[in-house]
Amino acid sequence: MEDSEVLSNEANASSVVGTRSKSQKAVSQIVIMAMMLAISIALKGITELIPIFNWPLGGSVSLVMVPLVLVALFCGPVYGVVAGVIFGVIDFLFDGVISWTPNVTAVLLSLLLDYVIGFGACGLAGLFRKQFFERKVWAASLGMTLAGVVRFISSFFSGVIVFTQAFDYDATEGLWADFSAEGIIYSFNYNIGYMLLTIAISVIVLVILLKPLFIVLDYPVIRPLTPKNINREEEVKNKTYLPSFEVLMPLNLSLTALIAIIGMIPALALSWFGYVSGIISLVLGGYEVYELISKKDSNQNKKMQIIFIALAVLALALSIVAILSRYTYAIAAYQD
Repeated sequence: MEDSEVLSNEANASSVVGTRSKSQKAVSQIVIMAMMLAISIALKGITELIPIFNWPLGGSVSLVMVPLVLVALFCGPVYGVVAGVIFGVIDFLFDGVISWTPNVTAVLLSLLLDYVIGFGACGLAGLFRKQFFERKVWAASLGMTLAGVVRFISSFFSGVIVFTQAFDYDATEGLWADFSAEGIIYSFNYNIGYMLLTIAISVIVLVILLKPLFIVLDYPVIRPLTPKNINREEEVKNKTYLPSFEVLMPLNLSLTALIAIIGMIPALALSWFGYVSGIISLVLGGYEVYELISKKDSNQNKKMQIIFIALAVLALALSIVAILSRYTYAIAAYQD
């Protein structure tokens, strides 16, 4: 009799602990989602104040995806999707899509493709949540890239279906997808202009933040969110390696060069990408020059710094070519 009572008490205690653990996890998830949503909305507000970052028919170069992706990485895909959808609806109201057309179908399609699916895609980063908690550097950057690519695809179809006809129909007319060469090129050029920069800048910012983020994973408020199937050996091993800005320099320079190369393509007519990549390459190159001059590193480190400086110069050269393309070999693309 006494043994059965002991077992019953142990079972009740275990049940209480399990319930408490679940409630702590739920509270942590809700708090993190609310905080990240607030940060995203604040970033959106800041972006609105800088006209150069905003495209005429919606879309902007911003960091709003970073907090939303973090929700997915910390809390899982479902919370990431929910946070993305909530932000998408708020962003929809910010952008005032309703104001430029009385066509209800156009408004609803834009809401679905550009905002609900577009920002809900941030939840896909949660597919790499386990690897993120194991402190694998690639997990966060790949999650951000995947979310950005899906958002671009969704916005591309929105452009083909809705915005190629933005001012060509009224409330009584229907919509038809413009999959002609002109419609596809228009939508691709328009959306790649801000999405490529958004993805590149967001990935760079996210990987720079990884060092403090990996430290945060040990905080009591975050620990309940740790996936059950996490590889503890991987977690411990990766704790000894936290990415620094120097370690991430190859990725940063590669993204910078990619932005410049995109700006060089005449068909895209995005020569202004050269200004963005040029500024980034100057900053990265300047950082490496400072590190080379001010610190007494080993010869091996100095060799790497010299290589990084050379790559920054190469990225700068590509940026200059992209800028000049508007006035030289790609001039025809800008005269149309």
